[in-house]
Order: sequence, then C-alpha cells, then structure tokens
Amino acid sequence: MPGSSRLALSSVAWLLVCAGCQEPGPIGGVEPDLTRWVAFPDSGRTVKKSRVREPGHQETIYYDRNTGQEIENPKVLPGAGFTEGLCPVQVDVKGLWGYADTKGRMVIPPRFTIPGQFHEGVARVYIRDESRTDAPERPGLINRQGEWIVPPGRYEDLATFSEGRCGFKKNGLWGFLDREGREVIPAKYEQDEPDDVQFNQGLCALRRPGQGDDVSYVCLHADTGKEVALPADCVGSFSEGLAAVHASDGKVGEVPVYHLVGYVSGTGETVISPQFKCAHSFREGLARVHVYTPQDLAGLKRDYDRATADKPPEDAKDGARNEEHFDPTMGPCGFIDRTGKMVIPAGFDAARDFSEGLAAVRVKGKWGYVDRTGKIVIPAQFEAASSFYNGLATACINGLVASIDKTGRVVIQTDIRYVEF
Repeated sequence: MPGSSRLALSSVAWLLVCAGCQEPGPIGGVEPDLTRWVAFPDSGRTVKKSRVREPGHQETIYYDRNTGQEIENPKVLPGAGFTEGLCPVQVDVKGLWGYADTKGRMVIPPRFTIPGQFHEGVARVYIRDESRTDAPERPGLINRQGEWIVPPGRYEDLATFSEGRCGFKKNGLWGFLDREGREVIPAKYEQDEPDDVQFNQGLCALRRPGQGDDVSYVCLHADTGKEVALPADCVGSFSEGLAAVHASDGKVGEVPVYHLVGYVSGTGETVISPQFKCAHSFREGLARVHVYTPQDLAGLKRDYDRATADKPPEDAKDGARNEEHFDPTMGPCGFIDRTGKMVIPAGFDAARDFSEGLAAVRVKGKWGYVDRTGKIVIPAQFEAASSFYNGLATACINGLVASIDKTGRVVIQTDIRYVEF
C-alpha cells in the first residue's frame, strides 16, 4: 500500500512472492526489506525517509540525498516516488492524494484515498464514498491525465498494470484486462495477492480453483492465452523466464525431505531440480538460494528414523515432515545461475538480490557487498544494508542511517537512529 514503506526491516509472509517495485519475497522463506529512496516534487531532490521511535513519540525526517540537509515541510508522504514523471502527493486537508510532475505542478487533483505508481501510462488508485464513513475503498485505473480507464467499483480488486495487461478480480477469481480496460482473459484463476497477478516477460504463474490435492498451478502465456501445467504444489512469480517451485517430497543425499525448492520454465519443464531450502527470483541472471546444512539433515534423518521405525514403507515419507529442524529463514545463502550452478558459494548468513552489479550480503551479523564473481567489494561492516539504486545504498553505521556509494564511502551520514520494528 502506498505510504506504508518504512526504514526499518520488515518481513513478508512465508511463501509470498511480491511484485512491482519491491523485491520479490522468497519461495520457502521470509525476507526483510528496506524502504526505497523517494522523490519530492517541491525540490526535485531524491531523499530518504527515516523514522525515530521513542516511547510515546514518533518522528519522520527527510534528508536531501546529495547534501544531507534536512528538508522542511515536504509535500510527499513516505512511500511515494516518481514513476514515468509523476509522483503521488498528499496535500489535501481531507487526506486525499493527487499527482505532481517533476516541476512540482499538481497535474492530477487530489481525490484518491490510495494512489498507485504509474506503469506503462496507467496507475491503480482507490477512492471511497465520502458520504459513508464505513464505505469500502474501490479500485480503478487512471491514465496520465487522471481520466478513468476502469471506473472505481467495477471490480473487486485490480493488480498493477504490466506488459499491456492488468489483472482484475471478479467473483473471487482473477482475469486480465487490456490497455483499454477490455476483458481479454476471463476471470478463472486464484491468487492470494494482487501484485502476484502480473506478467513478466509474457509469463504469469496462477492457481486453478480447487480444494486440497485438487489445487493446481499453471503458467499463463500473455501472447496466446495458453495455459501450461506446472509440476508443483506451490509456485512463485516468474522472473527472467523462471519461477521458483516447491516440491513436497524429495531427498537431499539419502535423507528424505518434505520441503525442497527448484525452478521451472514457462513450458512447465523443470530447469533446476528441487534441492534448495529456500529460493528467490532471478535478478540480473542470478538467484539467491538457501541450502540445508549437515546439522539440518542430521536432525531430519533422526526424526525420520524415529517416526518411521514402526510404520510400513508406504507411510515412511510422513516421518520427514517434522518441522523441528526446518527453518526456511535460516541456513547458508549463496547465488546460482540459470543452470542451477552455485556460482557464489553458500557462505553468507543472508543476502539481497543483485542490483546494479552488486548484492548486499551478511557475514557473521554484519552486511557488506559482493560482485557477480562473489568477490567482497565492500567489507562486511554495516548493521543493515539495502540494495543499490542509482549508485547509492542505505546502510546502518553505529546505529545511524547513512548513504553509501559503490566503494563503501559514506556520502551522507545522518543523525537518524535506525530502529528495527
């Protein structure tokens, strides 16, 4: 939701794969993320939103990205940013949002309760009937002139516009609209989150309606509308032609394991066999994965042997389902290429996606950065670190928020205290 991003690390739900401007979450794990740099139309400068929390007190402070000077009375609230030359702005006394251009001119008057960012000339927005305080927020689509492409209330929900298509929800099921708001793919799919209903390079993973074992996943092709069955019981979003998938049963060595993650292509072919504890979307040709440790496998093997000692062979696999030794958020993390080769060994506590040729990695509780060869280019020294964006990243140094460049040099050192909520 626009306006909700924050400096502190925040978790996304297990098995949730986010889309849009945020980094996708993992299949099989929980991934923290930092807020993005945001822009303000009153100054044209890009700044970072920071927050100080003390008992009974909360304060939001904004700094100029280039000078480090505090910006007084900013017009844009946290979470907003320029896309395609327009930025959501909340200046209306009723708390409504409009859009300003890069010169600070209000080009779309404030009338939305929730604004969205523009993608391919279209933005998803929400409005509410002001005559009813209990009225639900209704989604719609607008163009860059603020004109309705899809009027509010026509559908239960809408996704972000992507690759000429926009997901719409009707009678609890999802379909797709074209740029003119026409229903080009009927509503017959399930999905938990609107931001997962998006095409990436013409591919979108969706769930067929069903109950229990009858639930199945398909890859929908945007150009033909063709469905391809996916061999998995849980599927993440497609990125760079591949999607992370969860398999219920398998082995790591000789140890039966009920939770393994691999990757499939848009044809439904298993490209990388299920073998990882947790897997993320591909970015810049590489994907983060977590692997099982010898301690994990030893614990699972003990549980398996104990649980299956008095069971017939057909029930033996049930012994591998003990979650005592499975935690998808823990375990060594590394990077694989599109063939599944571990090109950067799993020697990190945690990591973020590659962005602008670098990835933030955590080693013994401290964050640094590696390049695509796995070379440490910025030593692990920060308490927290974000991905790079336009040459800068956010880091926490001695409990305070700073902006660093790709050499690790501190460009801006603020006096804002980093707080993990």
